[in-house]
Amino acid sequence: MLRPLLLNRFARTLAFVTGTVLMAPTIAHGQAILDQWDAQLWLQVNSQIPVARTWSVILEGQPRWNENFTHYDQVVLRGGLLKRVTPGVQLGAAYAMVPRHTVVGTLLEHQAYEQVVLALPRVGHWAPVLRVREDQRYLHEWGEVSHRIREQVRVTRPLSTAPGWTLVLHQELFLNWSDTRLGPARGVDQHRLFTGLQRRLSRDLAVEAGYMWQEVFQLGVRPARHNHIAVVQLLVRPGRFGRGDGEAPVAPPGIPGAPAQGTD
Repeated sequence: MLRPLLLNRFARTLAFVTGTVLMAPTIAHGQAILDQWDAQLWLQVNSQIPVARTWSVILEGQPRWNENFTHYDQVVLRGGLLKRVTPGVQLGAAYAMVPRHTVVGTLLEHQAYEQVVLALPRVGHWAPVLRVREDQRYLHEWGEVSHRIREQVRVTRPLSTAPGWTLVLHQELFLNWSDTRLGPARGVDQHRLFTGLQRRLSRDLAVEAGYMWQEVFQLGVRPARHNHIAVVQLLVRPGRFGRGDGEAPVAPPGIPGAPAQGTD
């Protein structure tokens, strides 16, 4: 009974992602962004599907628009595994394909990561979570692999005045620790601040929406930028959101990430 139910939920999730991608413009004009700021929209489906007692499959789809919402920029398609070591420690690894629509055409970026997620001690009703991730990124045009460290602190707090609603805050710092000849340079890559609300829809589903400010630092010939991003995310967690004990949901493993111009 459990397996058909999970397959059915996965099929509906995949249909949602596919439909979202197909609704995007079929021709990406790929205008060069010269302004110092940009308004963007990121849609995400983020799922963790249990397959064993302490193991889950990670499946994600993340279409994104930039240039003030007018240009279908890219989509992150990711799959991986998550292992719960203890109630407060998770290990994960995943691989993603990222078609990116640029001024020179569509480029395919390959990404992989390994991460650890730690539930930190609660402070009253506030539940902080630390995530540390090591990214490996490859684009044929770079000629070599780029390595990056990502550190994220995510804090959630259930709203006592609005049952089913949770306040979400997080910050994330990106640091490139290797140089590539034609790609990312060594140094602080970007910093993000997010604030939003999460709404539990059912025992298995929640939706999260909010605003993210992204500061992209100048590295090499790349100029500094500030992006204003609307983020809408559907969280699929079978059996996770209907516990009724007031526990804030654990940080999803893939909330959002990006290299130079905004991929995860």
